[in-house]
Amino acid sequence: MREALSYAEISLKSNEVPVAAVLVDNTSGEILQKGHNWTNHSLNGTAHAEFIIYQKLRKSHNDSHLKMWKNATLYVTVEPCIMCASMLLQVGVSAVVFGCPNERFGGHGSVFNVRNKSLKIVIPGVCHREAISLLRRFYVRENVVSPNAIEKKKRVLNLNEFPRLQYNKI
Repeated sequence: MREALSYAEISLKSNEVPVAAVLVDNTSGEILQKGHNWTNHSLNGTAHAEFIIYQKLRKSHNDSHLKMWKNATLYVTVEPCIMCASMLLQVGVSAVVFGCPNERFGGHGSVFNVRNKSLKIVIPGVCHREAISLLRRFYVRENVVSPNAIEKKKRVLNLNEFPRLQYNKI
């Protein structure tokens, strides 16, 4: 998760929503691929960290990329959205570990539960304070590519108080 948080920091510095993911082989512990959100730069609403990893793996490993997911754990700073959770289910990732819940679009229990028997392991709340802090640092500033930019000069960044992690929906 620390690697995903470091990669999310790069995303934040690139004026992207600081969500990042790292796919790790369960046997070797090797990082297979990593990605961070690229929606602002690409103007593509599907350019989420999870899909970036999927695209990179597909490009570098052709047809064998699907086998890699089945023996891998995805570490992602924020709970995958419903779209990404569905993709993860389809590729057969063996486990998902995430930082903070996605209370608007979460697909692993916060809003909707996109799961079946093949995805047995979902671990929420790992480094959730760090993940929330990254999101707060992004949302306190102006997003110049937002179609309806909101003036945020009066917003205050609070990195001392965090919501209690309540995640009993899985």
